[in-house]
Amino acid sequence: MDKFRFSRLLGAQAAFLKTMRGVLSFGGFPADQVSVLQTAMPGIIAPALVIWGRQDKLLPVKQAEILKRLLPRVQVQVFDNCGHVPQVECAQRLNQEVLQFWAGLDTGAGR
Repeated sequence: MDKFRFSRLLGAQAAFLKTMRGVLSFGGFPADQVSVLQTAMPGIIAPALVIWGRQDKLLPVKQAEILKRLLPRVQVQVFDNCGHVPQVECAQRLNQEVLQFWAGLDTGAGR
């Protein structure tokens, strides 16, 4: 399913707007909320997989570097020719990366 068909699913637009209104203002993300999140991240000990599209026009790929710095056990995968919705735009590759990540956890590689 392409991202445009996905956006037309029943309730998709309402869910998107509700999410955005809950976290954004005209000035972007509130600095105090960002600060709280960034302060908490180094204490997260769970392994994490971050997948980002290099051509993401909503959240630039440089944001992934911040996560790389803040999360102690993160693996960052940046997909070329992919935008903001890699689970739709690059679904097959994303699924492969997730399965490899999980397999690494099963073998202790993610510890």
